[in-house]
Amino acid sequence: MVSRETKDITIAWIALSIAFALALSGLNLIGIFAGVASLPLFIIMLPISLFVVGTAFVFHELGHRNVARHFNYVAEFRKWNQGLMFAVGFAFLIGAIFAAPGAVYIGAKKKRNWEKESRWDSEYPEYSGNSNNELGLISVAGVVINIILGFIFLALLLFVVPLMNQFQYILTMLFTLGYTINFILAGFNLLPFGPLDGKKVMQWNPIVWGILFVPIAIWYFAFF
Repeated sequence: MVSRETKDITIAWIALSIAFALALSGLNLIGIFAGVASLPLFIIMLPISLFVVGTAFVFHELGHRNVARHFNYVAEFRKWNQGLMFAVGFAFLIGAIFAAPGAVYIGAKKKRNWEKESRWDSEYPEYSGNSNNELGLISVAGVVINIILGFIFLALLLFVVPLMNQFQYILTMLFTLGYTINFILAGFNLLPFGPLDGKKVMQWNPIVWGILFVPIAIWYFAFF
């Protein structure tokens, strides 16, 4: 039987991918009135969005969840239905992305014994038993995954695409969208306010927050 978490992640993944494809292809009301809407481009962008958004969004959330579970917390992703409706609605109406698909909800720690080789308190005692350190690492995990994925896509764009004799257009679109979405998602989540990861990371370790956020902010203002 498929778990609720798997269903929620799948629904959120598909909804976000549709929203991105609508926005990026111009297949929205503004694009239709302006005469730039493109159904063929939407058909091309949808599988690209499914792959790129899937890796960026799903791995981000699983990063939070898996680190939380490593510290023995109860943690599961839950979709936010209103956020998903806003995402698709905004993308269709004005071509904008409202990416608030849901979140990993973290509960109390389980009362169980870990296997000796899986315990963090023996290998990293400074990070165990301190809830501030644990929550800081949980919060930063998703962002770090997006940054790593962004550099992987960027490397593929710079070093693999020039070697290809075919499919350069599709691969350039795929890898460009891949690193852009991952870097933007990382930067957005590092904003230090509200319920975003950045607020928790800054409270935990301002130096780590600065090392991660400042380069992304410079990149964003340099290219957008």
